[in-house]
Amino acid sequence: MGALQDKARRAANIIRQYVFSPRGKSVLTFCVFLAISSALWVVMSLNQEMQQDIRCRVEIVNKPDSVTMISYLPDDISVSVKSRGSQLIKFNFGTPPTISIDYKYMMHDNRISVGTSEMRALLRNVFGQNSQILSFSPDTLSIMFTSRPGVSMPVNVASQVSTRSDFALAGAPKCVPASVVVYSTRPLSPTADRVVTPVIQYTDISETQTIRTRVIVPPGCRAFPDSVSVTFRVEPLIARSIKLPITAINVPDSVRLILLPTTVNVSYMVPANIYNEQLPPLVITADYRSIDMSHPTRRICIKADNSKVPELRNIRLSTDSVEYMVER
Repeated sequence: MGALQDKARRAANIIRQYVFSPRGKSVLTFCVFLAISSALWVVMSLNQEMQQDIRCRVEIVNKPDSVTMISYLPDDISVSVKSRGSQLIKFNFGTPPTISIDYKYMMHDNRISVGTSEMRALLRNVFGQNSQILSFSPDTLSIMFTSRPGVSMPVNVASQVSTRSDFALAGAPKCVPASVVVYSTRPLSPTADRVVTPVIQYTDISETQTIRTRVIVPPGCRAFPDSVSVTFRVEPLIARSIKLPITAINVPDSVRLILLPTTVNVSYMVPANIYNEQLPPLVITADYRSIDMSHPTRRICIKADNSKVPELRNIRLSTDSVEYMVER
């Protein structure tokens, strides 16, 4: 501890000797004049006019709770303003300047319309009457409101989604939230009972996908929330094979259709989540009507009917036809 104090004392003595030396006094004098000149330069700069681009927020004040805004407010308004630096410097720090639009005084026929001249006056109130507003964008605002109650509507997901051959979609897409509340300026059409999303497209996906997307509403309407989260669940397919009987169909009562062989090996892929479930039977059929009696052959085509188990994928038969005989 004593050694550290000795080092600190020696260092302080060296600094003191340097400061009070002729060279140290010159450096100190130079620093003082540099600080004074810098302060004078800042003061002169702040008194000069300068141009600056500033982003302003927009807010609606004095709006009743029973009124719903249909239009979207812009995130901000870009303003090019010319004024003294002392006036502009306060807008570069802290909270961005805000344009306040009074609902009570500017509301007409369920709409607030702010023209270019009115917008310029609002900006002058923000930046001061001595400031020069050079340009701003957007230069007008048109905001619709409604006092009509909202209507809850389900969300329909529009999609075109395909998976890789060894994967499958696990059920319908999941939409969160499943419904939204729609507000409108006029009564909704009786046919407007749901909202839809834009078409969501995925190709050859092999894992679950989630996307945030907007909902499409009729003109003059707005949904709350205005976007939903859509999830497409994907799961792997598991291969399975089985021997199934062949069923003859559309055979007249006076005819007997004999098939050789009477069974066929079938392979298919099934989603993992239903692999262990007891599924409805997959039916293999031989259609008597497919026989061309004018040009008979010794074989009849067979097909797989998975209408009762649409979850099955990549169904393959060991043969596409079998021999047959017709007894009358």
